[in-house]
Amino acid sequence: MFLAPVTAVALPASEPARLAALHALDVLDAPPEPAFDALAVQAALACDAEAAMVSLLDAERQCFLARHGDAPAPTSRAQAFCAHAIVAGGGVLEVPDARDDPRFAGHPQVAGAPGLRFYAGAPVVLSGGEAVGTVCVVSTQVQRLDDTQRAQLVQLARLAATLLEERAHRRSLGHALQAAEARHRAMVEEQTDLVALVDADDRIVWANRALGAVAHAAPAQSHEGQDSALAESLKGALNGAKAKLGALEPWQRFLFDEEVIPQYQRFITDYRPSSNGIQAEIDV
Repeated sequence: MFLAPVTAVALPASEPARLAALHALDVLDAPPEPAFDALAVQAALACDAEAAMVSLLDAERQCFLARHGDAPAPTSRAQAFCAHAIVAGGGVLEVPDARDDPRFAGHPQVAGAPGLRFYAGAPVVLSGGEAVGTVCVVSTQVQRLDDTQRAQLVQLARLAATLLEERAHRRSLGHALQAAEARHRAMVEEQTDLVALVDADDRIVWANRALGAVAHAAPAQSHEGQDSALAESLKGALNGAKAKLGALEPWQRFLFDEEVIPQYQRFITDYRPSSNGIQAEIDV
């Protein structure tokens, strides 16, 4: 019996914007994430389907962000059921029996293994209107959804869009924070003030170049009082850490074991040379 090839979907005029929005999410080929896995599970349960996927459609391929059950392998975009779903006008694309649908009767996963029959997919539409993929369900048995199941699939697709955009927002904030931290550290590195960052366990986790240099040089003169004792204690702790960590440069990160500075009960934020010796500033 001759089977017609899968009917390709004409690309919409908005395809460049759709692809730009998809790529901005930075999620293609990402490792599994619990939120999307749970969404696929819920889709299968809601629709009483054998398998469910959160599917994304790139320019030439289909990518599964999550899958549940005996899900088929992703295909090229030209062969993807989901390529039809994202241009179906926002509702659910439902195919009760793919053998009876001329668009899919010749599909390799319909005519061959695993013998797909039923497909239903709701488009995942971002806030800008870009349909980047679907939440879809499949079975090897002929099936039809009722109105409640269709409504649940649509809601799950909306939730997927929200999760994708929130994920992208969190990543953007993380990148901005890293950039701000890098700028701040670059500023601190250029200071002549001696700066150490201390964690909640009173361990020095970072020191600037000026402070690192002090760790290698004995004080030029003897100092009296608490300032001198603090400076000597800090110098000893830094040198001890240097010995533990090997050949790190003095401006690199210092990671201290618990026993290195257990006597520190305060956060040392900054100390600098002054006319009266070494001045210490301590946050109590």
